Amino acid sequence: MNEKKKNAKNIFVNFLEEKQNKSEATEEAKDKDIEEEQTPESETIEKMKQKANEYQEKYEELNENFLRLRAEFSNYKKRIERDQVEFSDYIKGELIKKLLPVMDDLNHMIEKSGDDADENSILEGARLIYQKFHQILIDMGLEKIEAIGSDFDPQFHEAMMMQKTPDKEKHHKVVEVFQEGYRIHNRLIRPSKVVVADFDDSEEKAN
Repeated sequence: MNEKKKNAKNIFVNFLEEKQNKSEATEEAKDKDIEEEQTPESETIEKMKQKANEYQEKYEELNENFLRLRAEFSNYKKRIERDQVEFSDYIKGELIKKLLPVMDDLNHMIEKSGDDADENSILEGARLIYQKFHQILIDMGLEKIEAIGSDFDPQFHEAMMMQKTPDKEKHHKVVEVFQEGYRIHNRLIRPSKVVVADFDDSEEKAN
């Protein structure tokens, strides 16, 4: 009888211990679940911090590159402007050097001319100087715009007036030039000032 009571007591104790162990295991599982629930959020915050640091470093790197490029561009712009001024001065110098002989010839002609100077010789001297000056400009690429007889082109001609003509073939053609136009290397320097024909058959109809 005592043996049975002892066994029953042991069974009851084992049952309580097992129940307690299960309860502890359940609590541990709950704690573990809580930790697992908290861990991803912590990892997300940590990853966001890392990303923020990476973006900050990238921003600083890009900003530094931008500032360096801006400084380089500013220096490049100043260098280009300086080179343009120097090139412009060089071109002016070359042009003046080519025109100096013309100025010398004009000065020589003025010194030699006087009250008793031959009018024809002065005229011939002026013609030679003009030819020299004109040749210098041609050598530099100057080209006269041929206007007489050509169709009126507003890109190269400036119409000063219209002149009526009974000739239909001359309609909108240049019939007179007030001032010659020039271009250099296909770039317009000055348009030709011209008179343009305007066909008018009113006289023929009247006859």
